[in-house]
Amino acid sequence: MKKSCKALSVLVCAVLTLSCFAACSGSTPPSSSGQESDSKSVGNQPSDSASSDAGGSTTAGTKINMLVLSGGYKPAIESSVAKFTAESGIEVELVGLEDNALREKTLIEIKSGSGQFDVMSIDGPPWMVEVWEGLEPLQPYIDKDNIDVSKFVPTYLEMARWPSIYTVHPEGYQVGDGDILALPVRVGVHILHYRKDLFDKNGLSVPTSMDELRSAAEKLTGGKTEDGDDVYGIILQGEQSIWLTVQFLDFLWSFGGDLLTDDMQSSALDSPHAKEAANFLVNLYKDGYSPPGTTTYNMDNAVTALQQGIGAMYVEYSPRALVIDNPEKSKTSGKWDWAPIPADDGGVGTGLVTGWSMAINKNAKNKDAAWELIKYLTSEEIQTKMAIENANGPVISSVFENADYQKSFPAAMAVLEAANAGKVRPGVSQIALIEDVIATEMNAALLGSQTADQAMDNAHKRINEILADE
Repeated sequence: MKKSCKALSVLVCAVLTLSCFAACSGSTPPSSSGQESDSKSVGNQPSDSASSDAGGSTTAGTKINMLVLSGGYKPAIESSVAKFTAESGIEVELVGLEDNALREKTLIEIKSGSGQFDVMSIDGPPWMVEVWEGLEPLQPYIDKDNIDVSKFVPTYLEMARWPSIYTVHPEGYQVGDGDILALPVRVGVHILHYRKDLFDKNGLSVPTSMDELRSAAEKLTGGKTEDGDDVYGIILQGEQSIWLTVQFLDFLWSFGGDLLTDDMQSSALDSPHAKEAANFLVNLYKDGYSPPGTTTYNMDNAVTALQQGIGAMYVEYSPRALVIDNPEKSKTSGKWDWAPIPADDGGVGTGLVTGWSMAINKNAKNKDAAWELIKYLTSEEIQTKMAIENANGPVISSVFENADYQKSFPAAMAVLEAANAGKVRPGVSQIALIEDVIATEMNAALLGSQTADQAMDNAHKRINEILADE
């Protein structure tokens, strides 16, 4: 097991001992029948006071605490949280932490049985797999307030369920069968960012297959920027880090491959699709269509290169569109357009979906007030407000179709199309170790110390060893 995981286990035990908290108990795994009625089963009912609306006598004057990511997430929701407090009388303290600290604090909070934080931020299935037992089922609250969950982008809602298609699940499981333990609030998806001006100049259409993407990368390589720098057809992020891993996943899925088998028990990187994807990505670099510094590029390096005009295409997170196209920072502002990542054999490929959902701590002291905040921040009105005013990645389909949002974020409809075809990292407790393996092996292939086929063979073996060592 990874050393950091062992350290965290020790830390959790220390907290349990020092604080004398009882471990989370009384939680039972969700039903495996796959029937919709199971998500409304007895034992998943809200507390008696949950019948009050926002601002009602049982919630007005209440104070709740919420854990959030201190980066873009906290600033994106702060003004709307303040508006919620003004309208409901419920005071909200947002505690922002950096990613690793937030994950650690969330695990300690849930595993210790603490009720310090009423609302928890969940980073999809990779977090859900470790905290689901400590989260309050939301279906009774949803039923009480007649919330139409079909308004959410299906992929986004599925990542907030337990079990889900992205975690270990019963045989015959269908999307939507799992219990809703959170609601999405801020999510994005990987898309194709491309220089429309250069495409038009070279008579190119938006790539609808991987062959077309490679042809475009070849044709767009070789020009010069206004500053005399070389222009490359595509910018890849090849640093030995999570940025290379997520880059690879986009190609892996779009070539029809997968990271793990359906039962989440074994690596799936021994497939021909996985090796095709690995070779495709590596050859884009080796054939000179991505800059020489690609093996050191993370997302920040890549975005800077695009702002300077060095790259004509980029496959990455949808919110980067606002940064790449920012007229105050980018020399290429106004020249970009967006589309879903193409599939190998044509059509829409599969981009990585990542983002945040909000859940109620099962041991929270103020569950009703916590639900009022979740309900408020996931409403169409507030999702639209946050999307337009705070560049929040919306989670409701209709927001993408809003004319005002499309004006503020021209990539909106491309993102919605990509989101509906997107996929989430598998929810297994060893995901961090698995991602490290991908980054290490693919970086070595980019550097030329092994072939792309060898990278997949090595990764396949190492991941199976990790999965076997629970």
